[in-house]
Amino acid sequence: MKNYKEVLDKYNNSNKKFEFICSGPTDGISKMDDVVIKRCDYRTKENYQIAKDCGFNCLHLGNNILPHQLEMGKPGEITLEEFKAKNDKALEAMNSVGFDTIIMSDYRYTNSLSRKQGGLIGDDKPFKSEEELDEFIKKCTSWYKDYPGVNGIDVGDEPTWWGLESFGQIYKSLKRIYPNHYLFYNFFGFGISEETENSIGNFEVKDNETYYEAAKKQYQRYLDKILECMGDLDYMRFDAYPVCPDKLSEYYFECLNLVSNYTRDHNMKLALYLPAFEMLHYGTLRYSKLTKRENDFCHNLALAFGVKSIEHFTYTTGRESKTRGETFIDGGSPITLDNKKTEIFDYIEESIKNIRNIEKIIMNFEYRGYRTYISDVHNGSVDHLKLCENTYSFKKVNDFECNKECMLVSELYDKENDNFIYSLVNISDTKINSDLSKEIVKIQFDEDVIEVVELHKGNKNIIKLNNHQYIKELDCGDAAFLLVW
Repeated sequence: MKNYKEVLDKYNNSNKKFEFICSGPTDGISKMDDVVIKRCDYRTKENYQIAKDCGFNCLHLGNNILPHQLEMGKPGEITLEEFKAKNDKALEAMNSVGFDTIIMSDYRYTNSLSRKQGGLIGDDKPFKSEEELDEFIKKCTSWYKDYPGVNGIDVGDEPTWWGLESFGQIYKSLKRIYPNHYLFYNFFGFGISEETENSIGNFEVKDNETYYEAAKKQYQRYLDKILECMGDLDYMRFDAYPVCPDKLSEYYFECLNLVSNYTRDHNMKLALYLPAFEMLHYGTLRYSKLTKRENDFCHNLALAFGVKSIEHFTYTTGRESKTRGETFIDGGSPITLDNKKTEIFDYIEESIKNIRNIEKIIMNFEYRGYRTYISDVHNGSVDHLKLCENTYSFKKVNDFECNKECMLVSELYDKENDNFIYSLVNISDTKINSDLSKEIVKIQFDEDVIEVVELHKGNKNIIKLNNHQYIKELDCGDAAFLLVW
């Protein structure tokens, strides 16, 4: 029988790294409706080093360095000389810091073309052939492809069902031209809203079927069409934010479960956008500023469902706001528009540090399934758990008990070494008092499990089990990950 030393030795030499992505500092320009505010350019080596020291190893530049416009408030194409004059120093500074990946975004194709309905290639299309599309992409990317450190290119964001053909054609063009580059892309997550059919496609609700069930089937078709249009992918990324101002999303767990299973079955990694912003939508609070335990809730759930890459929306407060539309509240993100750290920065820095301390282990495991548990006595809402199917059977667990609120248990598996990780996440209502949501959890393992390695807040502890049972008190959002063999 294996012991903990043998098990841990298998992971000590792992070179696998969790991917944390951010957009980095901005050029200091923001816009509220038609008013443009100019500050100083914050894209300095010192500020890029702050992001790197926080634990971010990849930059996704987004609208911080854009070839299609000189500055916010002055849209339109610019010359190569103007692009270089504005961005050379920033690109040199970020490269000198030493990020693993620097991803360039170019809205000449990531917005106007990659979302276009009906495809891009054909007699009545923007391009007559793949070769013509490739030439256009080469012309755009020639502006920045030779910058040291730039080894990634953005394909686009959130293609709808009707835009996937175009999205796939842009992806395949970039793949042909830059087969060794990191290609960044992001898709819609699963949830029910007034925009559902506008994003993942229309569907018909059949007899004896709920709207939710029909939408879930259509989302599965959306995932299938992504692969049909793009081919084999290394990973799949989507954004789905569990924390709403007055509740937790009831779709989040099944969304993570669905996409986690899908990526595993298609030999892909799962990547996520997590929230780090505060925003009004037409004057009403749509997303609220994260508390620490909401941040922990998001990160620990990501690990529990086998996520390998995280980007936060957004590193710096969103720079373009509209009173009649999306208004980003300054101070609701890790970095303010004046380039000051907020407490969100500290939360995320702590989460990244904790994950870095266990990444050699957890990066080797794939998600298998989950169950949620609700105590008979609970103070907060449990509406966020009403859609959880709870049909998965754990391989090494006989029983589980929570005494006050709500818990999630997931199973991860390392096939190569035949080891398991069981994730125990306190998923109680984040809006109730912390003292009310603390849980004493008890998990009963099979008789052959006599010790576990506990991964908790970045620490590794060897736990000798009493009668094969593990007991732990966990606050809301907190999690313990148990390495079992």
